[in-house]
Amino acid sequence: MIADVERASEILLSDYAKACDSAIRENYPVAVENAIKACAFLASSRDPRAVDILFRALANDNRLHFDLRWAIVNALAEIGDCRSINPLASFLKKAASHDPNYYHHENLYRDPLDKLRYKCSEPTIHEAAKHGDLEKVKTLIENDPTLVVSKDKFGNSPLYWAAKENRRDVAQLLLSKGADANEKDLLLFVVLEGHEQVLELLVAHKADVNAKVGEDTSTLLHIAAKHGHWHTVKVLLASGADVNATNEGGWTPLHEAVSHERRDVVKLLLDNKADVNAQPIGGGSAPLHVAVTRGRSDIAELLLAAKANVNIRDGNDKTPVGRGEEEVNSARYGQEDDFYPSGTRRTEDVVKLLRQHGGHK
Repeated sequence: MIADVERASEILLSDYAKACDSAIRENYPVAVENAIKACAFLASSRDPRAVDILFRALANDNRLHFDLRWAIVNALAEIGDCRSINPLASFLKKAASHDPNYYHHENLYRDPLDKLRYKCSEPTIHEAAKHGDLEKVKTLIENDPTLVVSKDKFGNSPLYWAAKENRRDVAQLLLSKGADANEKDLLLFVVLEGHEQVLELLVAHKADVNAKVGEDTSTLLHIAAKHGHWHTVKVLLASGADVNATNEGGWTPLHEAVSHERRDVVKLLLDNKADVNAQPIGGGSAPLHVAVTRGRSDIAELLLAAKANVNIRDGNDKTPVGRGEEEVNSARYGQEDDFYPSGTRRTEDVVKLLRQHGGHK
């Protein structure tokens, strides 16, 4: 239990340094955990010395554990001292120059800095929507109702930012004030991120759940199935999305779910009457062909249980067994395509399963 700022400072600056120098490595994880707690205490202390203590800790950046560095940056953002913006931005710029992992975790660093900048500015409606500041959005709309459909310098609306950051309450307010639920690319982004609660709001405001949104004319259901967003798929199906819609390649959402090995989504689509034998016009892979190439016996079992035609032929006159055996034979001669990471043995297992169900070449 941290009793005061002096003890928090000691833990963060002294105890942590001693643990870094100690030959007893077991001490280090405990020191990191305690130092993170000290950051949280300083952030909530309202003590004017807290900012200086945190920046002194950042001065030893080359010794900071990643989680501790983030905790310090986040604590500075929580305190909200506007004088911290420039030195914190300078620190993050410096960190980017020597930390090979910085860009991998860039959003973790950027978000607290953005939060601090927001606190210290007079935000636009787009910024308020992004940060989920419902009261600010209400005030701005009351003063100027046209802001609901306004665009920022990036061409994005307040609803876009609310949806992007999964700010359901703000999105609900904007929609009630006339924001467009079918705004370009909005539905695509919501589905890509799996923000099903925001999606439900958009659907309730007459969003087109069968809109073609992908470059290959995929529907929202294709996208959700591909990315394995089970809850989003469920919302779309309950809202009237066409379970057998095709993209320009003739694939259905079931094809996408099988191809990307989303077993739970495959089952959900089949339970909602997806065509288990769907094929592109003029021939092409059925879902069972795709399951073979992915080496997924469990998915093949689901398809077979849904009455998949075990001997359906693709555009090259190959049955699923024939397709699988062709790939296995290619692998034996050193011609295995890296596109199929599931491996030859798994493909052989699916072929064996299909033969047990009457499959042949």
